[in-house]
Amino acid sequence: MTVEEQLAALRRANEEEGWGIGDSVFARLSADAPGWPEGEMSYRSLRIRFGEGKEGVARTFKAHCKRLERILNRDHTQARLGHGQRPAFDVLDMNEVVKRVRLWPGNQNHKSCVEWVVIRLVTYDGWPIMRGWRGRGKVDPADEVLVLGWLLPSVLRGNGYHGIAIPGYAVDYSDELDYDSGKERGWDEYFHLSDGGLYALAADHGYSGNAYPLLKK
Repeated sequence: MTVEEQLAALRRANEEEGWGIGDSVFARLSADAPGWPEGEMSYRSLRIRFGEGKEGVARTFKAHCKRLERILNRDHTQARLGHGQRPAFDVLDMNEVVKRVRLWPGNQNHKSCVEWVVIRLVTYDGWPIMRGWRGRGKVDPADEVLVLGWLLPSVLRGNGYHGIAIPGYAVDYSDELDYDSGKERGWDEYFHLSDGGLYALAADHGYSGNAYPLLKK
């Protein structure tokens, strides 16, 4: 995907979603765009964030979920939130979902920006635990994965994987009890994005078939 194609996709998103990104931002992006990265499953993409702190995290999350819904023509305004292999998943509307989402390790890291990023996807065999993967990069991707999903939807259809883990988001279940232990669950889940939807899975539960994203400097 060329820089011109990516900026055209961003312009369409900006106009259709009413994001208010100015011409000067597009000029800067055009001038400082990195080359397409080398390596299999490496992608030039964008970090697009709106607002700061907790409110900014919620606004950014909703904006990119809405864009995914439009691009994929699927209902991503609802996320299935469940604990591991619970037999019955809770389905919550978007207003409820955003109350439960934060950046890992904290919302204080969320600032408004529009900038280039490079994401490399790593696949693995077996059932690795998310708690063991978080922190392998300097920054765990969050909204950057949602942007990659609507900017380049083909990545969601996989090259030997079923979807992309989103380790940079955590999901708050502190007001609910753990399905197995009966104890409060806390911040123990992460999102998984595929062309079939956005799901939340337990961070201490292995999930086979995910690709894991790493931000490259």
